[in-house]
Amino acid sequence: MAEFPAAPVSPQHYFDAWLPAALAEAGALPGAGEAELSLGFCLEGAGGGAWACRLRGGLLSVRAAPAADCACDITYIQRAADWQAAIWAGRGGALGAAAARLFRTPAELPPAARRADSAPRAGAEPAKCADSAAPAPRAGAAGGAAWLQALAGLRKLDGQICLAITGGAEKGDAEGGAEEGGGGGDWELALRLGPGPIPARRTCTLRASANAADALARGELAPLAALLRGQIEVRGDMKLLLRLAAHLRRA
Repeated sequence: MAEFPAAPVSPQHYFDAWLPAALAEAGALPGAGEAELSLGFCLEGAGGGAWACRLRGGLLSVRAAPAADCACDITYIQRAADWQAAIWAGRGGALGAAAARLFRTPAELPPAARRADSAPRAGAEPAKCADSAAPAPRAGAAGGAAWLQALAGLRKLDGQICLAITGGAEKGDAEGGAEEGGGGGDWELALRLGPGPIPARRTCTLRASANAADALARGELAPLAALLRGQIEVRGDMKLLLRLAAHLRRA
């Protein structure tokens, strides 16, 4: 299995080199069947870029794509340095830890009994996109089906939600973190829920301290109590946040 980089790497290295190599050794996703899903990753700032990941027939393909063309079912949007800071410096509290697990997971997958050959997507322009077809992460059939069902529910929403973490102890700075990722301890990510281009304005922003986010994740703090105490601040259209919360409770 391809070893996960011990030191921070650029998004280009991760998505264009390391991730395809790691996924090529992972097993097909049981329960995926003929399900199709597209996930976008748009990392902004120095060293950033955009990638589209598509699940088809249990195989996951990754291709570089201009941000304007990265119109996926769900799109993950973040400053490149915040992305590095979560994975290699422990930034972002419980939210950052969850994001780091998302990107580190392929390193923990067992080797597959078979390997998918790399193949370009039909109609892709070699100069702009380099696809690597690979099996999706291994999971039990029930786990794979549940994962797909949860993601399918998210793509039915329409809007962009920003999740911001303020303060919190840092384990160290990722390369460029002080310049791009907010040396003051602020860390955030945004999710474009539903297909379509990334909107210029966020639909809703949820902001909390690292301590509050950690307490929420541990179940020591109730969301309503945190709102009433001002430990969570919500700006914009709260309907999207309520729909997201309802979906997560059912998932």
